[in-house]
Amino acid sequence: MIPGAVAALSESSGASGPPPFEGPMVYAAAAGMGLTLGVILGLPQWLQLRAYARRSLRWVGANAVAWAAGMVIIFAGAGSTPANAPVGLVIAVIAAACLCAGLVVGAIHGLILIRILKPATETMSSKSRRKLSENVRCLASMTTARQSVFCSVHTEETSRRGAERVIFRE
Repeated sequence: MIPGAVAALSESSGASGPPPFEGPMVYAAAAGMGLTLGVILGLPQWLQLRAYARRSLRWVGANAVAWAAGMVIIFAGAGSTPANAPVGLVIAVIAAACLCAGLVVGAIHGLILIRILKPATETMSSKSRRKLSENVRCLASMTTARQSVFCSVHTEETSRRGAERVIFRE
């Protein structure tokens, strides 16, 4: 009875309900989602990175900016196909959007990671540099896979033994 009464009142008063969520609002929300996701993903990565570089907190901000750009690209791709498009076209467009988003996110990550680590590596011992290289490869694979829980690490030591060591990350 109450929902019917509310509907009758809204029809008689001329109220049309909430405005549609479309256009620039969708992309602003996607960017906001990317900023939030970037911080959530960047904080645990920064916890590892801070042992190797003083300016490592920049990673969190760069991660947020990268994912904001990536989410806008993904939303643009997902919203660019008409409702009655064939499934194959929808899959191809979304795959292309995800690929483009990955390229943009990866490029931003790469640029900031080089800037953060360059001063740190100039004063490191070779052993520390090797350890950093292992962790950076691990960090990169965690960033691109997002769901990865382990990273494969190849070092001179493991290559000599002919074995592969796996470091588990949470």
